[in-house]
Amino acid sequence: MAERYPTTVMFRDLPPEEKATRLETAADLLELCRFWRGEPRLDAWQEGFLTGMTEILRETKGKARISDKQWAKFREIQALMERDTGPSDEADGAADE
Repeated sequence: MAERYPTTVMFRDLPPEEKATRLETAADLLELCRFWRGEPRLDAWQEGFLTGMTEILRETKGKARISDKQWAKFREIQALMERDTGPSDEADGAADE
């Protein structure tokens, strides 16, 4: 992947700008986890992953270090959600016209 993941340095060792970035990223991830949980398209492992990440992000108040493997799983779930919602949105729009 060409994308650069946020650093996994301990929160207390980050400069103020990177602390703010991590907190913002964690808030966005927490919102996505809440939104995606309960989706029928997810398998049991993906659902469990989102549940676990929701707990981690809540308990650490966004200060958690997210590993490259965890980011990869988030991207996988995101791709699944985007792939599955794309064609149905177009079909709905065509039916309305």
